Amino acid sequence: MKKSLVLMFVLVVFQAGVLMAQPGGQEGPGGQHHQMMKPEERARKSADRITTELNLNKTESDKVYQIELERFTAFDQERQAQMKSGNNQPDFSAMKKLDEARDKKMKELLGEERFKKLKDAEKDMRPPAPPKQQ
Repeated sequence: MKKSLVLMFVLVVFQAGVLMAQPGGQEGPGGQHHQMMKPEERARKSADRITTELNLNKTESDKVYQIELERFTAFDQERQAQMKSGNNQPDFSAMKKLDEARDKKMKELLGEERFKKLKDAEKDMRPPAPPKQQ
């Protein structure tokens, strides 16, 4: 009797572990559906981070928000165009051009010293890129 109870308990625990290991698809923690943030939300979050990092005034912060909004809107448009064409792989060359345009505007707004500080902070936040496969 004891053995059958222990065996039943082990099976229940094993099944619970298997069920919890199942992928959640597009759901996030707690079963919430994950949705990509809108360009406005990403721009605000990025501008707030930059404002804090560089101690920007209100005028500079508003300009940073506009630059980031342009970039994230263009990112989304590029991604939608790629998906419509049936290409699910991101076009990194197009994204790089958008980043370069953003960097040029940021450098004009912030000046050389603060722009360098921004780039250093961004480099520290990014995880290292995986090694390239040949």
